[in-house]
Amino acid sequence: MLLTIVTYVTAFLLFYRIITAKTDQEALSFLLVTSLLTISLAHLGNSASGGIFAFDIALVVYALLFMPPVASNLNVLMGTTPGFGAMLLIAVMAFVSALTNWAIEPGPWRFYFFCMFRYLQFPLVAMVFSTVRIRTGSVKSMFKPLIVGLAIYGIALLLHLRGIIPLDASDTYGGVEIEINEFSVQSWFMGTFKASYAGIISAGMFLLLAIMPFLNRRWRLPVGAICVLLAADVYLSTSRSDLIGLIGGLVCSTVVLIFTVPRWRDRVLISTLVVILLGGTATYFTWQRWDETSRERITEIWNSDLRASGSYRDRAHDQTALIHYMAGAPTELFLGAGPGNYGRYLRMNVTIIGLGHSSYRAIAGELGIVGLLALLYWCFQIATRFVFFPRSDTNMRFLSAIGIGLLVDRMLSAWSAGGLFDSFNMTEVDFFGFACIYLIFRLRRYLGRSQQPLPPEVGAQIATEPAAI
Repeated sequence: MLLTIVTYVTAFLLFYRIITAKTDQEALSFLLVTSLLTISLAHLGNSASGGIFAFDIALVVYALLFMPPVASNLNVLMGTTPGFGAMLLIAVMAFVSALTNWAIEPGPWRFYFFCMFRYLQFPLVAMVFSTVRIRTGSVKSMFKPLIVGLAIYGIALLLHLRGIIPLDASDTYGGVEIEINEFSVQSWFMGTFKASYAGIISAGMFLLLAIMPFLNRRWRLPVGAICVLLAADVYLSTSRSDLIGLIGGLVCSTVVLIFTVPRWRDRVLISTLVVILLGGTATYFTWQRWDETSRERITEIWNSDLRASGSYRDRAHDQTALIHYMAGAPTELFLGAGPGNYGRYLRMNVTIIGLGHSSYRAIAGELGIVGLLALLYWCFQIATRFVFFPRSDTNMRFLSAIGIGLLVDRMLSAWSAGGLFDSFNMTEVDFFGFACIYLIFRLRRYLGRSQQPLPPEVGAQIATEPAAI
């Protein structure tokens, strides 16, 4: 109860700072922090996902007060916001699927329309974070609130995971933790499950790495320490999907840097660091004193015998069963069971689990094959924009590598849990991960703009005027 009260008070203070902010950049810095408040302010029934969060309210307030005129130009948005068209297509599919399935199965109508409007938030998040006006030389001040917020979040999560201070707040949803009784209370943190809070800190770690080139030496060491703290929290969470995503993302970022840095000395240094990273991870898993349940869950990642008898077996069954069922059901194949209504397949005895446990499976089941193709097209667009970054200097190559790593992290995590457009993790990890991705794109444009030669009359005003979008 105390944690819920603290969340409400913190949300109110952040709303106040957003409303009273003088620039959109200042307001955005506090908008980012609201995404760390994962206790919903209001929710539908006992659903941990069907709720209104602080970020939802703050996003609407920001859009009404600070959205620049360029955001109303669809042609500009399509050119400057990668994947914008794919997000609009997913939102349209959610609308069509909700109306169609309302006529077929009207029972879950609240979640149909709740998720339908949720899907409209994805294009809004992309618009907000890709059009923010960054003032010259102010990147560090823009991210100060988030750096402090992630530090507090990481320390609180570490204390919770080690059992020192319980901060689960799962009672917020009417005892929903009872539905997942094979996990300890440490599986919940601030009202959200491990796959959600581990995804948030993973995305936050990549964003902090991305802003390193804009920080001075005095800030880089503490920010680097926060990144290590967040990575340790992911390990301690025992979230298998996020462990795989984090390691895969860091390895991909390292590989990109190795093939793009011009000097062999730097390549050797980066290769040495990744070997230390992987060796340290292997050592950690070898010596970590997990409880029996956590050790078995982690070991399932590489032990095929355990996967054959553990939770992965049920997920593999559901994937095969869903493909066979949808192949003979045209309505579900093209329109899905409706946004937020993946549980229909459990009620029809098609699947064993009532959740998709994969963004790709959940989107296919809820929005049909068109929704799945739109999701894959969004991933393709983001990946190509990162891969074909103009790599004119070291900082741009670094941003390109971190962006690719963040995308790989989210895609791998989404394969066995969630975090990409699926209705189960909306607002908690989806929107924060999306915000981080589009902020890296915005930083890339800001960096490219600041390196272009300017006319004398523009150069005299560069310290006071916002960067062009």
